[in-house]
Amino acid sequence: MSNLTPTALFIAASSKSLINFRFDLMVAVRQQYKVQVYALAPQDKDFAAVKQCLAQAEIILIALNLNNTGLNVFKDLGCFINLYKIVRKLNPMIMMMAAVKPIIYGLMVGWLLHVKCRIVLMTGLGHLYTVQDRKTKLLRVISNTLYRVTLPLAHHVFFQNKDDQQLFLDLNLTTINQSTLTPGSGVNLNQFPHTPASSNQFTTFLFIGRLLKAKGIEEYCQAAGRIKAHYPNTVFQVLGGFHSNPNSTGHHGLQQLFLENGIDYLGEQPSTLAYLQAAHVIVLPSYYREGVPKSLLEALSVGRAIITTDAPGCRETVIDGNNGYLVSPQNVDDLQNAMVKILENPDQVQRMGHASRQLAKTRFDVHIVNQLVTQKIVL
Repeated sequence: MSNLTPTALFIAASSKSLINFRFDLMVAVRQQYKVQVYALAPQDKDFAAVKQCLAQAEIILIALNLNNTGLNVFKDLGCFINLYKIVRKLNPMIMMMAAVKPIIYGLMVGWLLHVKCRIVLMTGLGHLYTVQDRKTKLLRVISNTLYRVTLPLAHHVFFQNKDDQQLFLDLNLTTINQSTLTPGSGVNLNQFPHTPASSNQFTTFLFIGRLLKAKGIEEYCQAAGRIKAHYPNTVFQVLGGFHSNPNSTGHHGLQQLFLENGIDYLGEQPSTLAYLQAAHVIVLPSYYREGVPKSLLEALSVGRAIITTDAPGCRETVIDGNNGYLVSPQNVDDLQNAMVKILENPDQVQRMGHASRQLAKTRFDVHIVNQLVTQKIVL
């Protein structure tokens, strides 16, 4: 950890997110600014594998004592001190951070230690800005207060959709001059190559995402059950992991939904590519406060028709009727109708898939996104 080599530091709330969302950006920063890139993340279940993967790209992963969802003041203080010591030792000239605690603590530490360039990557507002129960509302007030104090310490704030940016502007958490809109975190077009959908007679719909209520998993299952009654050969799949998030339906409840509605559960897989290539239509009826869902960006790149909600983050990926359909959030009838449109007009699968790939190339290419970010780095 020599101070002689210029360094850049990325801080994340999970190790896997560094691979899924930040890998190409970290490589771009390393190459463009000739810096040694370090990454900080909690020592979670994916940490060892991620560390090995990043090492192959000459990126060094360091464990951060962070519990991103906990409310223990003493643990949070310990995280802050841990982060302060690491940043002081690494002496980065660039810091980039995503997720609530990494942003808040990272900005405070970066400001205290006079880091030259401090950049916030707002990836979506998530559970905190989706659920409306009393506890979550209180946490949202606290979060907004902390953002109001710390975001002015950032040199730039990037948002992935206009709804999130506008909300933060309306709450006076950032300014129009300080913030920029990017088309999600981008997708690597080479890693997710265009693969025309097969002409199998049975249409396959695929849900990819964390198994949370707000991701629309229950609506997907209900719509699938209805369609199965009239189109029994249609295939419905779910790819994603169970989570302990308060918004989760629960393992037993979902297994029962899958069984009752004829859903093939594929589990949580290290790569989605083969499943995207085998499917005809990707479905994400989310009303979660997404940034821009990575699963939909990957679906665009592979060239798949998409059915998703007319909701923040999701609506950015679909031109209604062109590369898929937008449906109303939490509306099973609307979702069912969109699926039936494709079942009754199967030739749309190829046409919409081609339109999705074109959208990925012209708008969501990761190199376009990375250029938007790196051009705001001022040293």
